[in-house]
Amino acid sequence: MKALDLARHFPLSWKMVRQHRIPAGTLGEPFPIIFDPGGGVFGEQWNRFDEHGVLYKGLYNAASIAQYGLHCQGRLHDGDRSAREPFLRQARYLRDSQQSDGTYRYAFAHPSYGLQPGWISSLAQGEAASLLFRAFACTNDDSFVDAALQALSPFTRDVAHGGVSFIRGDDVFFEEYAGCATHILPGHLVSAFALWEASRYGFASQELRDLHAAAVSTLVRWLPLYDAGGWSFYQLAVRDGRRHYAPITYHQMNINLLYVYALMTNRDEFARMSASWRAGLDRPDVRARVWRDSAVWLAERAFVRFRRTGIRQWEPMAVARSTA
Repeated sequence: MKALDLARHFPLSWKMVRQHRIPAGTLGEPFPIIFDPGGGVFGEQWNRFDEHGVLYKGLYNAASIAQYGLHCQGRLHDGDRSAREPFLRQARYLRDSQQSDGTYRYAFAHPSYGLQPGWISSLAQGEAASLLFRAFACTNDDSFVDAALQALSPFTRDVAHGGVSFIRGDDVFFEEYAGCATHILPGHLVSAFALWEASRYGFASQELRDLHAAAVSTLVRWLPLYDAGGWSFYQLAVRDGRRHYAPITYHQMNINLLYVYALMTNRDEFARMSASWRAGLDRPDVRARVWRDSAVWLAERAFVRFRRTGIRQWEPMAVARSTA
């Protein structure tokens, strides 16, 4: 168990650390979520790069590369000219490493979600598109906007057919782990930002605009399932009928993402839930529940390791609805 994992599950400081920008919907504006490049509980620990200046931690991670590029583009927007080249290095990598079907396939397995190498993620697709749109705004190079739209093409396909969207009737949800539909809230929201941007910038097809509208309506219906009474859940899927509270890093991310998305979509439901979760940071009863839930989480992990029972499978959303 890493010390940072324990600090995220057993916070000693409840101060709101995550920051955001207010989106205007103009091409080239900074990404609304502000990333911390450093270390610590909330830091991204961006400290390793390949010989071309692309973020590299032993393997290439498209989502992390996009986030670092978005961070650099924000610095550039704020007047730091030295950030221009690292911003464009990440964008060029994502443009040039894209598969023919628009995907960024991960070369490593993700055992916790039962994924073998080659899996795809709505988070990587969406953040890459957001970065590529901004590279186009900076350079006026059409190859960037072409790649951005290609990165969004998997959103039009269901996860069962090689896409990153969970599409069932009127329900549309963007899956961070497309091969294991666990309905992760922050992954869905960041992915949705890219579709909103494509629509606002005038690049989105009618299919993408309709898909995003359906995703907004879905989240309005599903959002109460993520509410733990002043705290948030990370995802809807369960193991052994149980879900655990989001660690404080993701809880604060959920607060910011939902607030920004409320501004994007004009949905009061998102703003109210964001405010409720932010207020939970200051509630002693909620803090006590977070620590108690984390203690159960730690005990479960210890039991699995001691018994060597292996990784349990995630159960589908229908089970999560019945236990929410």
